[in-house]
Amino acid sequence: MEFNPEVIELLRVHHINRDEGLLFLLGIYHNLDVDRLVPEETLRGINLTKIVEKEYDSRQIVWNMPLFKGIEFSFAWVEDWIAGFGRMNTERKGSYRDAVDRMKAFFAKYPEYRKEDVYAARDLYFSVTQPKFCMKSHKFIFDGAGAMKKSTLLEYCEKVAHPGDPDTNVKGEILS
Repeated sequence: MEFNPEVIELLRVHHINRDEGLLFLLGIYHNLDVDRLVPEETLRGINLTKIVEKEYDSRQIVWNMPLFKGIEFSFAWVEDWIAGFGRMNTERKGSYRDAVDRMKAFFAKYPEYRKEDVYAARDLYFSVTQPKFCMKSHKFIFDGAGAMKKSTLLEYCEKVAHPGDPDTNVKGEILS
């Protein structure tokens, strides 16, 4: 993967050592504790570039521009989608990066569903779930691994797509 030239240009314009800046940004990208790896001056400089910011109320990292070339913001809407989980239960907003990664995998596996479907599925889930039992946003998309991997998002997308299905009710319970 190649670094986004806009990121490199911002480092140059702000007089930030390219290698230190990229090392710091890579560390943030991979969720590493990088504050002690680079000089304080580099840390302050990166903060001024606004390439990446931290939302202090939610403690989420927000990338204002992609770190790598060719990565677009077509999934920027996921930030809004996961914000609903935070409104439902502040502890359930989840990780933006994990949510984007899982949402990309969801759409690759289930191309019949689109953005509008996942919003409707999320809203249906909220209508039948108490805030204290709300799942984290990224775990709602996919949870578990291997044979135990499941998608609550898929279940609710199916409920939204087939609302009159007599075999299930809104909570997914078998009626017969």
